[in-house]
Amino acid sequence: MKFRKQISITFLIAILIPFTILVLITSLNFNSSFREYLEYEQNIKFQSIEQMVTEIMNAPYPIGQKRELLKNYIANEQLQLQILDKDNNILLDIDALPDTNIQPDNEIIRKDYPLIDNNQQVGTIQFSFIDTNYTDIMTKSFSQTMFKFLFISCIIALMSTIIMNYFIAHALSRPISFLSIATNQIKDGEFENLNLPPSDIYEIETLNNDIEYLANTLKHQKAIRENYAQDISHELRTPLTNLQLHIEALKDGIIDPSEENYETILNELLRLNVIVTGLKESFSGAIKEELSISRFNVEELLNEITIAVNPSFLKKEVLLIANLEKSITISTDKDKLTQIIQNLLSNALKACEKDDKVYLTLTHRHHKILISIRDTGIGMAEESISNIFDRFYRVDNVRNTKTSGSGLGLSIVKNYTNRLGGKILVNSKEGLGSEFILEFSDKIIDTAEIAEKSM
Repeated sequence: MKFRKQISITFLIAILIPFTILVLITSLNFNSSFREYLEYEQNIKFQSIEQMVTEIMNAPYPIGQKRELLKNYIANEQLQLQILDKDNNILLDIDALPDTNIQPDNEIIRKDYPLIDNNQQVGTIQFSFIDTNYTDIMTKSFSQTMFKFLFISCIIALMSTIIMNYFIAHALSRPISFLSIATNQIKDGEFENLNLPPSDIYEIETLNNDIEYLANTLKHQKAIRENYAQDISHELRTPLTNLQLHIEALKDGIIDPSEENYETILNELLRLNVIVTGLKESFSGAIKEELSISRFNVEELLNEITIAVNPSFLKKEVLLIANLEKSITISTDKDKLTQIIQNLLSNALKACEKDDKVYLTLTHRHHKILISIRDTGIGMAEESISNIFDRFYRVDNVRNTKTSGSGLGLSIVKNYTNRLGGKILVNSKEGLGSEFILEFSDKIIDTAEIAEKSM
């Protein structure tokens, strides 16, 4: 059953039941009150006649004159009057009952009143009259009239209720209908143009806001799901590409099958395994695994990375230039630092065209270790710089129209850099290139030196 129909029926029942009860109670109360009123009026009438008879009987008139006065008076009232003395002897009998009004079901009703003279009862006044069911007839007539009035009132109230019910049901069901349409749109994967009209009802307006929030959330989640495969491939692409290029170079005889080249391929496989293991936690934004701290020479690590990624740069004809300060040994997570550098070099390569250059620099100055990746590529607009580390954010420029990616790489770079206790700085100008600078405190060098002296 539709909401509008259900609320209409409920509203009608809620109005009609108490209204019907009210009509019945009112009718019964009016009938009872009206009957009491008629009986009261009748008693008043007989008391008035009794008073008149008493005055005539106590007046100093001859009995014949009293009889005539009472006869004329009683004839108008259609009664039988008998006046008895103390011994119940009839002193006066006047019969003015109408013979034509007597019906088989009628009976003679008699009422007795004392005849008072000088505050003493000197006899009895008896009134006899035909019970014509006057009270019942009048009560029934009044009841019928009252019922007609209440029935007409009920019809008017019912019509008014139906009209009000239509507008009330429409006012309540209309926003709910829009909500139903909106939820069906969301169910069908349509998260825009929900067309939820504003409502003056707080609960419905709150529900509108919740539906819109849900639609926006599902829209965002849909975008995440659609890019999920692409997000995963982002982190896997660099080591896989490096492996592919090295194996093709070995196959074509471009490089020698030396121990150094095999070591490079093995290192890429190990790094690929680390990436696959940590990808789920990286995607959820919660990197919970413990850092694997080791001591190593930064220059040697950067040289290994340069050798691993160089085939990709050669293939695109982009020059990778390394300027690395020697003899810097640190203690940190080598795999995560490797992934940071590889991601930054991969992004720099995407930003470059043929004959562009990428500069990898390592320096130690002012108690800080600085690793810089600078390219001469497309660069970024200033308003994009503050968002590039957000997950799934992609800069809307020429680079992203030519290469695939979803913006997960720089988010991982930011997270890993924070985990290693460093920070990352960005300088970029559109059309002139970008520079990413990793900054670490040289306390990681001190830690390594202390460990070395204690051995």
